Amino acid sequence: SSDVCSSDLKLQADIEFVRLSKVENLLLFTGHDLSYIAGETGFADCSHLIRTFKKRYQMTPKQIRLQHQNIRN
Repeated sequence: SSDVCSSDLKLQADIEFVRLSKVENLLLFTGHDLSYIAGETGFADCSHLIRTFKKRYQMTPKQIRLQHQNIRN
């Protein structure tokens, strides 16, 4: 039973990684707003997306987008 739990957690982590990778891609290479990105990547709302994103990247979606824009300019 603990193997099932650990494989479920691994699957959840893998899905979150894929979703956040898509979020990052949309943030950096499109001008879509956060509501649109949240909807496209399966997050319930913007605040859920921001919390999850910040936990992984230690910065908000807005911060990463601004940082990327500054590098490109």
